[in-house]
Amino acid sequence: MFKKIFSKTLFLGTFFLPLLQMSCAPEFQAAYVDPHKLELIDDRWTQSDIDRIGGLIQNLNMRVARSPKKFGVNPTVILREIENRTDEHIDTVPIKNKIMDELTNSDAFTFVDAEARKDIADELKYQHDSGMVDRSTAAGKGRQKGAAYFLRGTISSTVNTQGGRKIVTYQIALKLTDIQGGTILWTKQYSSSKDMKRSSASW
Repeated sequence: MFKKIFSKTLFLGTFFLPLLQMSCAPEFQAAYVDPHKLELIDDRWTQSDIDRIGGLIQNLNMRVARSPKKFGVNPTVILREIENRTDEHIDTVPIKNKIMDELTNSDAFTFVDAEARKDIADELKYQHDSGMVDRSTAAGKGRQKGAAYFLRGTISSTVNTQGGRKIVTYQIALKLTDIQGGTILWTKQYSSSKDMKRSSASW
């Protein structure tokens, strides 16, 4: 009798113990990671790809520093939107922010904040026309700095697959355009490739 009870108890314990362990296991786990650490989880655009744009910016900085007669000293630039020509959704704002951070921190350029122009115009109108602002502290009209150059960029990609192998190559291209003359003064492209493999026969 005792042997049967023991065997039954052992059987039930063996059956329910894994279920009990699963019910006690945490349903959510998370940890901080370094967003700048290169980790290839898939073939999509990542923060690591953005960080590697620095080479393009260094090249532009060197060209400007070496040719002050061509570019001027601390030239004024408008950074336009980065055009996404890939087939995937890529938020290009971080790319634009990376470029602006690199260039402003190098003191090579002065940037015109084109996105703030409407807000600036509204504020100037309020300061001068509302009668609510002390004229001695109001910002002067007609003193905004005009830009000499446009800095434009595009991101594109090519995809090659064969069986379980997939190679995705991203290209970032930047060009500096003289607003007055309409000529391209500098252009440079950076490429990075990701070689991915999977066990299935195709992607």
